[in-house]
Amino acid sequence: MSGGTLVIAGVAVSVKGVVLGGAMTAAGGAIASRAVAAMGDDWDMYAFYRSAESSNISNIYSSIKNAPTYPKNFEPIKNGIKKVNMNNFQLIEKLRSAVPGKWKKVYNNGYVGNKKVSIHYFEHEKTGKVFSVKVHNGWSTW
Repeated sequence: MSGGTLVIAGVAVSVKGVVLGGAMTAAGGAIASRAVAAMGDDWDMYAFYRSAESSNISNIYSSIKNAPTYPKNFEPIKNGIKKVNMNNFQLIEKLRSAVPGKWKKVYNNGYVGNKKVSIHYFEHEKTGKVFSVKVHNGWSTW
């Protein structure tokens, strides 16, 4: 087989030794599963580059409330926050090169108006600086 390019969510990713055909849609889920399996360790790098593309490492904010995607009328719920250790070592290295120290992945459930949302982001433990703030519909469960 020869190398190819995998396009997922509009992002082209080099694939070593894999030729893919068909659309990467919900209907083509089996193709996507085979592509991910064929990529092996390269899939982790795809995920890393995808996260780096969606949020430039230089976009680190001094607090969650200073992030432009943070909803100004967000109301957190009691016991609605979970902080977990990160396991994406490439991203950890990038974040630590910008701000040395320990970073956590944070899931924060609450309301925007009467709508349930969960805000996901990476937070530096000591400074409270944040990176890659994203708002998801519904609450995260853990």
